Parts: sequence; C-alpha cells; structure tokens
Amino acid sequence: MKMTRFHIIKTTLIFIIIFFLPLQVLCGVDYGIIRTSEVIVQYEKPLKAAAAKSAELFPEIKKELEKMFGWRMKPMPIIVLIKNTTVFREISGNRHVAALAFPSKNLVIIDYSKMNRSPFQIPITMKHEMCHLLLHHNIRNNLLPRWLDEGIAQWVSDSPAEILRGPGQFFLDQAVMSNGLLQLNDLKHRFPVSEKLFFLSYEESKSIVEFIVREYGVSGLLNILEQLKNGYEIEAAVQRSFSMPYDEFEKNWHDSLTKGSTWLVFLSLHMYEFLFLFAAGLTVFGFIRFLIQKKAYRDEEDEDDEEDDDEWM
Repeated sequence: MKMTRFHIIKTTLIFIIIFFLPLQVLCGVDYGIIRTSEVIVQYEKPLKAAAAKSAELFPEIKKELEKMFGWRMKPMPIIVLIKNTTVFREISGNRHVAALAFPSKNLVIIDYSKMNRSPFQIPITMKHEMCHLLLHHNIRNNLLPRWLDEGIAQWVSDSPAEILRGPGQFFLDQAVMSNGLLQLNDLKHRFPVSEKLFFLSYEESKSIVEFIVREYGVSGLLNILEQLKNGYEIEAAVQRSFSMPYDEFEKNWHDSLTKGSTWLVFLSLHMYEFLFLFAAGLTVFGFIRFLIQKKAYRDEEDEDDEEDDDEWM
C-alpha cells in the first residue's frame, strides 16, 4: 500500500521517533539491523531469522522487477519488520493493511505478525511493496494514478499482499451486478475509507491492469508507464498508447466486466442462500412424502381390518 499525503502527515512524528531515536524507546523491545550491499533490514529481535530471509530474498526480487519494467530501483531500500501489530496499526491507521511503502523515504514497513498465513507471504509482500518503490522512483507522484499503482503491484505479485480480508468476498462482482463500480477518477488520488469500497478499489485496480494486459499485452502496460515517466498525464498516456480517449478506454473496461457478469457469477455470489433454499425444499419435500406414506399405510391397515371383519362374519 502506497501511503497517501494524509497518512504521511499523520505519521511524521512517529517516523521522527523511529529514525532519530533508538527503536526500543518506541516499542520497548530491542531492534537489530542487517545490512547488505543492496538492502537494509531493520527488525524486532525475535524476527532475526525472518530478517535474514528477507535480506536473502531481496536481490532476486529486485532483479525480477527491474527486468520486467526495464527500470532501475533506487539503491539501498530499508525494510522494517514489526512484530507488534499495535505499533504497526498506529502507523498505517488501517486494520486491513499488512504492509506499507514510503517511496519518498525508500522504505517498506511490514507487519510480520500477518505473514504467517503462508510461507510465500513474505516474498509476495516484498515484491508488492518494492514494486511501489520502483514505480514512484521513476514516475512523479502527481502523474501516477493510485489505481494504476496498486493494480500493477497486485498484478506483479499476483496478490493484493498488503491487505487482509475474510474469505468469500467478491466486491467487484457485486459492484458489476448492481451497477456500483467506482469511476477511475474516484481512484486517481486516493481510495475510499469505507471498508467495502476500500476492498472494491483494490479489486477494480487489479481488474483494470489485467484488462490492459489482456487486450494490449504487457507492452501496452509498459507503454503507458513510459508515457507517465516522460511527464504525460494518465489521460494523455492512454490516448498515446491505445489511440483512444480515456473515457472510451474506461467504458471498454466496464463492458468487459459486464460480459463476464453471467448468471453463474450471480449464483456464485448467492451460493449459500441457494443451498439453504435447496436444503429447505428437500426438508419440505421429505415431510410431505412422509405424510403421504403414513396416510397410505393407514389406508392399508383399514383395508386389512375390513377384510378380517368379513372373514369373522
């Protein structure tokens, strides 16, 4: 997650403390530092092994990103691994965020307590956040739209990586079905604070980048980035890259989502409701069948009693 101007102002005091006083003063714990020729990893002492692994992973991640974009990353980024979620949340201001990138400081901060979901979470998260640094080191902040910044970072790492959410949530599909998509201009500078719209912003951002790659190839995406690097606004970058107005490009993306929004999507969104109704229907059917069988059994008993009475007579 690339920090907005609001969050940077909010956390300035915290960073003054972090970088000009010993970290143990802030957190009450000891911090260590691993310094290599390419990266600095600062960590809470219990995370020494994770810090060593992060330092080991960094060169390959850097190499992959630089090869993909054809750009150079600014030397010696700083990665801070924090075990204390409370401290991290004070910095991020968002309980759904697990990592932050501060391009102006060449800094990435990771809440390591959220990295136990998968053994691949640390490399994925590092790649995601380093992508933010690379993009902002080559494109001026005012020219890089938030949706493109977050969308590319997700596409590169094949994961939102920095955000946490519960399973079974499909905000993009719901927005398409209800005609509730956020417009690109709404996502140009910042994402909404509302939890639902926050997640939707991430899903839309990834969807847009995937649409660009699918329709115009990776070269089309890189072409947009080159236009932005050369100083063009996003509207002009799209026009120069795809020979179409910005609003037409957005409409084409919307249309691609609508085509994919079939009844199968609708069923998947309401799977549990349909399963509940199906189970309820089976229960009702079974009860009615039981009553019919019970009535038929009684009728047979009545017929047998009548036959017995005839024989007695």
